[in-house]
Order: sequence, then C-alpha cells, then structure tokens
Amino acid sequence: MEQKPAVASQPVDAGQFRIGMRTLAGAVNIITSMHAAHRYGMTATAVCSATAEPPTVLVCINKLATTHNAVTKSKVFCVNVLRAEDWQLSTAFSGAQSGDNRFKNGNWTRLTTGAPVLIEALVSSVV
Repeated sequence: MEQKPAVASQPVDAGQFRIGMRTLAGAVNIITSMHAAHRYGMTATAVCSATAEPPTVLVCINKLATTHNAVTKSKVFCVNVLRAEDWQLSTAFSGAQSGDNRFKNGNWTRLTTGAPVLIEALVSSVV
C-alpha cells in the first residue's frame, strides 16, 4: 500500500516560512539605485527575467525598504548578480550595514543612469 505524504493541519507561520525559504536555492542579487546624490542598495532573491525583447526584469522590493523609494523616484535601478564568494556583500546589503557604508564593500562604479554597478558581479543589468 502506497503512503500519501503528510499534510500539515496548521498553516505555516511567518517564522517557519522564512526558515524554509532561506534554504531555497536561487541567485542572490544586489539591487542598487541613485537618487538625490545618494546611493541605495539591498539584497534581493526575488528577481527574474520577464522578456528578452525588450529586455525586462521583474524585481520585488518591499515598499518599506529605502531602496524602493529611490527606485520609484529615480526610475533607475541595477541588478547585480553575485558570485558565491560575494556572501559578505550579500550580508552587508541585507541590513548588517546601512546607507552608504554598504558600498565600502566591493568595487563599485556608476553607469550613465547613475545606478551603482558592482564591477566584479557575474552579470549587471541596468534598467
């Protein structure tokens, strides 16, 4: 007789959900923007390609994040895809550091849009 998988009788709470999602393999990115002469950035895993023609990406940014405000006002952002050895950057941009201090890690430059771009990123996509 084949056994069916167990079904949870209680919904998963937010803490359990976060723990589970941390184990989900996926690309880690730093989303950056520039607004009013200030650099903004955050770590994000909710990034995916939408179309190739025209090149379009979908990035999910919490409305409470300071980067959200910068992207909304400047209408410019850069997706920097990190390498495995860039875990310290991921940590710095996920809240361990704040403001411009985050950009003291890694080698950064700016593109014509103003968005900061990580020179050693696997890929950088500017929107």
